[in-house]
Amino acid sequence: MPQSQILGLMAEGASPQEAMDRRVAEDPQRESRQLGVIGIDGRSAQHTGADNSFVVDPRALEWPSDPEPRSKEPPPAQP
Repeated sequence: MPQSQILGLMAEGASPQEAMDRRVAEDPQRESRQLGVIGIDGRSAQHTGADNSFVVDPRALEWPSDPEPRSKEPPPAQP
C-alpha cells in the first residue's frame, strides 16, 4: 500500500482517518500491516492488523550482552 495514496487522499481533503480507512479497506494485506498518519493540522489515524502482533517497546528489552538490564522507565527529561 503506497503511502502516497493516503497522502493524496488527504491532499484532496480527506481526514487522516477517512484516508486510512479507505486505503486499509482496499488492502488484501491489511491484517499484517501497521500504519500511522498525522495530518498537518495534528489529526491522526492508526491501524494495526490482527496478524501484526509483534510490538515491542525497545526501552523494555533486556539484551543478553548488556551488563545490566535496561530500565523500563523512560529516561529523565532534559532541562
